Amino acid sequence: MTAGLAIRLSPSGPVVGNAGGAPFMPGPGARLRLVEQGFLVPTAAAANVIPTAPGVLGPAGIGVGNGQNLILSVPNPALNYRATILCDVSNPSTNVLGEVQLYLEVSTDGGVTYVERASNTHLVNSTEVAPAAPLGRQIRLDLQLTAGLTLGVPAAAPPAMFVRAKIGASSGGGTVTVLSLATPGGDLKSVGTALLQLEECL
Repeated sequence: MTAGLAIRLSPSGPVVGNAGGAPFMPGPGARLRLVEQGFLVPTAAAANVIPTAPGVLGPAGIGVGNGQNLILSVPNPALNYRATILCDVSNPSTNVLGEVQLYLEVSTDGGVTYVERASNTHLVNSTEVAPAAPLGRQIRLDLQLTAGLTLGVPAAAPPAMFVRAKIGASSGGGTVTVLSLATPGGDLKSVGTALLQLEECL
């Protein structure tokens, strides 16, 4: 599908129209496919403590081998892609300033090599007076709409595009944490305070 190409209900069916009766022809940014995964980072031991050196974020904790990959089959260099990671973080300290970085990495060679495509930094303040529970906030990183060719998708399309998120703390490493509360639901489709998304768009 290319931008400006009319959409039919079936190969021989009528052209889908818009509200004004003209053919519905989506433009750049129209979503074609979406894969996403929400997950709960363990709160036990040190699995949710954000390290100084960035580690892959996933349902088994933070670190190499624990990451959550999203996989989109047969990417197209002529299409566009965007990705998002969001998660809750907490700074339980009363005197350590946290500077937390998020990263999004993309692989177009089947997950062998990852290239950083987006990153940002978030300040996670300490509490001046320790509360009954650590204060938390949500942080987010978006890889803006980017052509598959720019992301390294070759003309002979690879079998899949992989995306993963990493997290680190340049200040407050070993103190700030990923905050992942297990309540209210036990439904695996909704539990957790981390969400990773990958979209294919026109």
